[in-house]
Amino acid sequence: MIQKLDLKPLNDMDDIPLYGTEPRVRVLSGIGPWQEIELRVYSLEELDKPAFWDFLDLAIKEFAKYAKKEEKTPGDLMPWKILGEKWHFLPKGLIGGDKLLWDISLLRELFGILSSVSPEARIVWTNKVLVPLFRPKQGRAARPSNAKRMPWVVVHTKRIDALYLDIYVPKNAVPLGSVRALGFDAFINGENESCDIVQLKLAKKNDISNPALKKLLLDTWDGASA
Repeated sequence: MIQKLDLKPLNDMDDIPLYGTEPRVRVLSGIGPWQEIELRVYSLEELDKPAFWDFLDLAIKEFAKYAKKEEKTPGDLMPWKILGEKWHFLPKGLIGGDKLLWDISLLRELFGILSSVSPEARIVWTNKVLVPLFRPKQGRAARPSNAKRMPWVVVHTKRIDALYLDIYVPKNAVPLGSVRALGFDAFINGENESCDIVQLKLAKKNDISNPALKKLLLDTWDGASA
């Protein structure tokens, strides 16, 4: 479309008292299926050509198609559904503020450790603020058909003060004293009848690289709720 519209740079327009060599058409990628197209025009004559009207007709049809889809399944067009993994590494949709107090690179390091401990774990990237990791499906046959499948761990990616890591373990398997030194404000949530949840807050590189964290993950991998 840019070539067909042939919008000349300002330097090539003698009747405009402005100067510049930059293109007058910009295409920006938005979140999800959308694009933003900016046209800098100075007269209707610049646009009144088949290339522009064909483009406009196409844009209207495509917008209407997605609008109808959103009416039926609006959740499918949410950025975390479309972007998946990429969404969780963007500083958007934060909880508690608009700026992270920890380095986003820690998230990549944490997932590296999780993958090294359990390369076969199934990662679900399509939630807004949580990324759960599940054990493989073996062992599912031994579970009642109506039983809820618990994750092995859940990473909270959108908290501004720290990376929150929940580790699901059998009841009374991990004493609080054994995890107090991991990150800060370590806590064991025992409200679930079928398992305990070790809740950690990790905000520094040393929190992620602490050998005790990887050992805890290794120790709980085999004992995670299936």
